[in-house]
Order: sequence, then C-alpha cells, then structure tokens
Amino acid sequence: MDSKRSMLNENELLYSQQIHKYTKQSVSGGYSGSLVDLCQEAAERMSNQSLVAIWKLVADMTKNIQLSSGNTPLQQRSKLEVQQQLIDSARSHLEANYLKFIEETVISNLREAVRGGLPGTEKLIEAFLKVRKINLRTFEDGELWAMIYYCLRCGQVNAAVEIARKKSGQIGDFYTYLKAWAMVTDDSPVPRRLTPNQLNQLKIQYRRSVRTSTDPYKRAVYSIIGKCDTDMHQDVIEKTDDYLWLKLSQV
Repeated sequence: MDSKRSMLNENELLYSQQIHKYTKQSVSGGYSGSLVDLCQEAAERMSNQSLVAIWKLVADMTKNIQLSSGNTPLQQRSKLEVQQQLIDSARSHLEANYLKFIEETVISNLREAVRGGLPGTEKLIEAFLKVRKINLRTFEDGELWAMIYYCLRCGQVNAAVEIARKKSGQIGDFYTYLKAWAMVTDDSPVPRRLTPNQLNQLKIQYRRSVRTSTDPYKRAVYSIIGKCDTDMHQDVIEKTDDYLWLKLSQV
C-alpha cells in the first residue's frame, strides 16, 4: 500500500510540475505549446503505457480544434465546424491505432505473412490477410473488398483508391464514387463526402445487388462510402473501436 501511495504521489508531483510550468510560462508569454503536450511528456516519464495512450488520445482529439475567443466551452462545442473537427480527429486516431496494430501483427507473424521486403500499404494488407487466415476465395471478388476495407480502416485512403483503380473494370462505377469520396477540392474542403446525387446512385446500387452480396467486406465498404445502411456488420466489425470507427465514418 505504501509503495502504491508513493507512486501516486510521484505521479501527482510530475503533473503538478508540468501544470506549474505551463501556467508560469503562459503568464510570462514565453510558452507556445499546450498543456496537453506537457501532460504527455509527464506520462512518458512515468513509463505508464496506459497514461501515455490516454494523453495521446487527448492530443489527437484536440490538436486540430480551432477555438475562438469570447465563447463559452458549450458554445464552442455546439459549432458545426468544431463538431466536424472532433469527428475527423477521433476517426483519424482510431485509424492510426489500427495501422499500428496491422504492422505489429505482420511483424509478429512473419512466417505466415510471407511479405518479404516489399514496401507499401497494399503489400502490408495482403500480408495481414494471410495472418488472419480469412477464407477470401469464397467471396465473389476474392480479396478485393477486404483489401479496400482494411485500407480504409487504417486510414490509407489513397491505397484503397489505387486498388480500386486497378480493378475498375471489375467493380464498375464504384471506383468513380470512391475516388470522388476521397478527393478534397476547393468546393468541398471536407474529405470523405459524396454529393447528394452520388449518394443516391450508390444507395440504389446497394439496394439492387450489394445488400444481398455474400461478401461482408463489400457490404461494409458500401455502407462506409455511401452511408447505405445502419447495420452492425458483425462479420467485419470485431471490436468496439471498429464499431466506433464505422459510425464516425458514416456521420
């Protein structure tokens, strides 16, 4: 009990020191960083991976938030642009964590992965699928939709578009929709969004044929890109993080 109390006091002291540093330097105008950065630094010095993960989440969620003076916290959070920034930041955090998970899974199972020294996201996902031992041969398009799904799941959108481009003759108009969804333009500065007409066309495709597809990854990808359903997609969604990511991708 005494050792636990001593460790707690030491951790509290580290945080107190960082808060004091932030307050003192902010008042004097000599610090341009954030309190979150200092708390991250304290967690790393404690060598507590749970605390490091928590502060990494806080940092990822807040780093892109643009706050304006003169508004209360509630007013800030109620702004549509702030809500969109929170959604994008949360999704990006989940994607970065999943990319790390994929990389660690492949590295830990090099014999099953059979990746060799080939670089790139596509080869990484192929190796990951080998480790997972998913029977993709039973699906109508083989590993295609699983490849696209996992590229999207770990935030590698350009890799998903490139895979779809290579198979554009096989997947028809979907390549065009995926490319449009991934594109950022002056008229549509927020990525991962289709026009109302594109969404409608994709939902028509989904209702006509995709919803009855035996490939769960194909159904999931259509659901993400076209917001075609509110299904759980249990065959693909394995953990709470996956579910959160799916819903954040559909907002």
